[in-house]
Amino acid sequence: MSRGQNLTIEAEGEVLEEIEEGAYVILNIKWGVITVYNKRVDFCEQLKHVNETCPLKKGAMKINKDIAIPQEVPPVCYILILLIFEYLEMIEISDWASVNPT
Repeated sequence: MSRGQNLTIEAEGEVLEEIEEGAYVILNIKWGVITVYNKRVDFCEQLKHVNETCPLKKGAMKINKDIAIPQEVPPVCYILILLIFEYLEMIEISDWASVNPT
């Protein structure tokens, strides 16, 4: 992926139990060991960006979302850690992304 272009995020999985209001996400983006972005957000509020709402029903789910990569993003490899919390349970999703300097 390159600066100024879109990043397509595709997520597919199984919702094991209904997710209700009150769930939240901690989004952490790192460049090596340096945290460049860390934020706690309301999970149900963010679902509207992928045309979903809470309660999120139990079962199979597939989400696609395009996100623009700003020109200002440095051309390096990033690590994305997404923690989804509901009550005392935690789901961890880790992935990495690299931005080319083109």
